[in-house]
Amino acid sequence: VDVLSPTWFSFDADKLNGDIINIADKGYVDWAHESGYQVWALISDNFNRELNHAILSDTAVREYVIKQLLALSSLYNLDGINIDFEALAKDDAPYYLQFIRELAPLLHEQGVVLSVDMFVPIYTKYYNRTEIGKAVDYICVMTYDEHYSGSETSGPVASLPFVDEGIAATLTEVPKEKILMGLPFYVRIWREEVVDGKTVHTIKNTGMKTAYDTFIEKGASFEWLADIGSYYGDYKATEEGKEITYRVWLEDIDSIKEKLKVATTHDVKGIAGWERGLEREELWDEISRWKETK
Repeated sequence: VDVLSPTWFSFDADKLNGDIINIADKGYVDWAHESGYQVWALISDNFNRELNHAILSDTAVREYVIKQLLALSSLYNLDGINIDFEALAKDDAPYYLQFIRELAPLLHEQGVVLSVDMFVPIYTKYYNRTEIGKAVDYICVMTYDEHYSGSETSGPVASLPFVDEGIAATLTEVPKEKILMGLPFYVRIWREEVVDGKTVHTIKNTGMKTAYDTFIEKGASFEWLADIGSYYGDYKATEEGKEITYRVWLEDIDSIKEKLKVATTHDVKGIAGWERGLEREELWDEISRWKETK
């Protein structure tokens, strides 16, 4: 690990005036620096489109947000700021670009790295990666969430084709030297129930080991799916008289190894994982071996 990116900054969604809620910890930064890590504090848009519009479309509010980020970067001796705005409406994309263009040179004057998180282009073609890529130091491509609660069917978090196509599409707009490939350290357990003849699913996000242990305890076995690049398992249970099916496309060391091959093929600058604590600890040995080959 070279960089830690704690989610320390968000917005007051009740006011919509750009006030940043700050839970940063200077002691944590000091510990990280003493341990050889950089700290790129993450600021979230609270997954709120209304908030995004209010902040980004108003010149004065953007300026206020930027002033706060500059002050916080200095106050906590941050190495970087990571912008994680995931609820950006198409009409607000030009405002987001302007925000990044205004923020980047001022952070760079302070010697602070600017990175942004983005979904794969298939979901967010309107983000204007070409221009964003010119302003920022890194774009972290979130090559996961292929299947989520709003998906029509259950499926893997990040199949190999999804990861590969996401990076390849990003490379058409952003140079490889600025791309970090996101890795999922989390697993989604899918619960399927037939209601009025239709399969209804819900999900539970959990860590790698927890997901594996849950299915093993239920007597499930795992099958390696080479085309997906992960192990698949399922089991059935009876709950309140109804038959329930549980499915998982497991993220583990083997699945991450396959994704690291994608990163090698495309020769991206580096990788990033979401989120620390959900992975198997031995995964870091594999990542270290991969890094040594870079």
